[in-house]
Amino acid sequence: RKNKGAENRQEEDVKLYDVRRHNSAKVPKSISLIRSFNYAIQGIVHTLKHERNMKIHYIGAMFVLIAALFFNFSKLELIALFFCISLVIVSEMINTAIENVVDIATDKYDEKAKVAKDVAAGAVLISA
Repeated sequence: RKNKGAENRQEEDVKLYDVRRHNSAKVPKSISLIRSFNYAIQGIVHTLKHERNMKIHYIGAMFVLIAALFFNFSKLELIALFFCISLVIVSEMINTAIENVVDIATDKYDEKAKVAKDVAAGAVLISA
């Protein structure tokens, strides 16, 4: 069971979410940019906390990077390695976003929803 403090913080977060989305025109650009980065970081943290496959990708990336330390990789090879790791992580995040949008859009089985989720998952598989 959640404590009262956590419930109040969650309610405040929801209110802040509504305010920040509707009043973004009134916020100075520098603060708006900082908020945009904060939202992006929240998305990254959310996927890392709640998506099992994202955890697997990060752990795999960590092992690959550690293994790369023991080999004489050229700068170009290291750049290619970072690019590949980034591609997989970005693909997984897009897949997560698509799956969540599909879940919001339908509450019953829909063949097109299944196709959308399967294609997004396939894209992650190919990028990996």
